[in-house]
Amino acid sequence: MKIAICDSFAKKIINETHLILKYILEKDESEMRNMVNKCLEIDIDMLFDEKFYFKQGYLTPISVLPPNVRPDINHNYMIIQVSCGCKIIKEKGKSCGFCASYDKVDYYEKTIEELESHILKLWTSHKICISNSNCVFLADGDPLASEDILIYIEIIKSMLPQILYFESFISTKTILSFSRQQWNELKKLGLRKVYWGVESADETTLRIIGKPQSLSMIQNAKMILETNKVDYDIIVLSGVGGLLNKNRSLEDVIKNPHVFNTSEFINDSNCSSVFISRLQIPPYSNMSLKIDKGILYPLSDDEMEQQYRSMVKHINKDVRGSYGNQFVIERIEDFEI
Repeated sequence: MKIAICDSFAKKIINETHLILKYILEKDESEMRNMVNKCLEIDIDMLFDEKFYFKQGYLTPISVLPPNVRPDINHNYMIIQVSCGCKIIKEKGKSCGFCASYDKVDYYEKTIEELESHILKLWTSHKICISNSNCVFLADGDPLASEDILIYIEIIKSMLPQILYFESFISTKTILSFSRQQWNELKKLGLRKVYWGVESADETTLRIIGKPQSLSMIQNAKMILETNKVDYDIIVLSGVGGLLNKNRSLEDVIKNPHVFNTSEFINDSNCSSVFISRLQIPPYSNMSLKIDKGILYPLSDDEMEQQYRSMVKHINKDVRGSYGNQFVIERIEDFEI
């Protein structure tokens, strides 16, 4: 089985699927005929045309989602883009060192009119899927930081009354900025869970990866989430422990401050579950430039796997596997099934 994380490979797979569906349509006279016809009506090229997404009110393509949120996997979700890009880039002038997802996207918060138009277009083009959804995942990077987030949610609920819940990514800075009243208002409107990019609970590692937070900040943020009874999942990185050590041993890879401090932080938390991302450094990212200068030394594939396994071993929470290859530009892998 081939898993494609690249438009060209994905398009090839979809074309092959269409051929299979056509064969079924020719041979099968059952009730599946109508379902197959609907599948074949889809314009494949349209799915890879950014203009299509713009027509649905997505001002930029949705590049990063938690794996359990993807509508093609979990039909309870729909994605509504209330802001575009990442507010961290706007404030810092650069992205986190390991991320290039929003490098070419100017941060933008939608107007009320744009959001209403976005919802109407989605309802028109995906009525059946949306009518069966009961949860909205808010996009993009840190949408709860939007100044009008409460208004956005109220508009969504008024236009889509079947929506009961909301989920979202959230940054440490946004967690720290909310008052108890704001958390209560969000929960009252249906906030069900936030996905928090902690990445590491080691001070040195946080500086290496360019994450705009300190250990004390994430400790305070954890306390705020738990005091306000907000359900949250934690996202962390493997592959960032030992990057400064050119001549590291296996012991350095599996036993280092990043592995121990991050695992301890998670174990002391009340998070629902943990996603562990294997570090993949995009070309031209801040960390990539440091590698070119000989400041950082990336882990080999074997070292990456060993550190990943070490983190899983030390974490006593529900580890839900790798967060995925959300920063990979082109990749195809073969899996035996």
